[in-house]
Amino acid sequence: MVWLFGSPRSGTTWLAGRLLNTAETIQWNEPYIGNHWVPRSFVPSQGVTAENLLRMYDSFQQRPDYFFNEAYSAAWEPFLRKMLIHRLHLQHPESLLKTTIIKEPNGSWAADILMRVLPEAKLLVLLRDPRDLIDSRMDMHTQESWAQSLAGENGAYRDLLDKNSREVAIKYYCYYWNALIDIIMRAIHSHPASRTAVVKYEELRRQTKKTLGGIHQFLGLNTTAEDVQALATTHAFEKLDLSERGPGKFCRKASPGSWRDSFTNGEIALMEDLMGSRMAQLGYTSH
Repeated sequence: MVWLFGSPRSGTTWLAGRLLNTAETIQWNEPYIGNHWVPRSFVPSQGVTAENLLRMYDSFQQRPDYFFNEAYSAAWEPFLRKMLIHRLHLQHPESLLKTTIIKEPNGSWAADILMRVLPEAKLLVLLRDPRDLIDSRMDMHTQESWAQSLAGENGAYRDLLDKNSREVAIKYYCYYWNALIDIIMRAIHSHPASRTAVVKYEELRRQTKKTLGGIHQFLGLNTTAEDVQALATTHAFEKLDLSERGPGKFCRKASPGSWRDSFTNGEIALMEDLMGSRMAQLGYTSH
């Protein structure tokens, strides 16, 4: 069992659904179990403070009646573990013989909890420059985006037409990334190092064969260098039909650093002011 965590729009679909899709693997695509621990405020217009992004799990820990109260973890942790494993095996009995890749970007809000109850699972994290993440997420707010079609007229990804609403969304996504990356990093630091791998999207994009080979080795897959090369070549962004990529599409740019062309100097300064310390810790420098 391999849990793939990372921020939404970080490339987890490309990695899990294509580059790791082999005869030896099973794909469990976003079971959303982690979404039961997402923050209570989940839409940019509802607030832009760090407090609004606290999980119920973190907010209610001092409340004795809260079901997942830490003081009673001995009662719920073992059963959460059993439920996750049993649920997987019911849908995918062959998972006993194959490696299951569980892609869970939105559910990464529970990365620390899930890894705690599944200590023998492998943890694979895909990081990406948060400025590119926010650039991609802002594209979701445009009128013709793939996200608009899913959300409907009154959905969260409505069109952002004026400067003030752009700033609200940018602030929200900065706080969102800060809170999410803290949880993911907590999961990384608490999980056994031998069962943990952290990959940067930028390296996966720039040196796909080399980086992917390391991931396959970490997962214990019996793929050859030729197999890895074939996957890297077949599923390169450039191989997508032009109708499937570009502004407003689910597959948009795949161009690390393109955020420089999307934001004003003021917006860049705002993002780096709010996320700078965490970016530096992960090796993402200011512009």
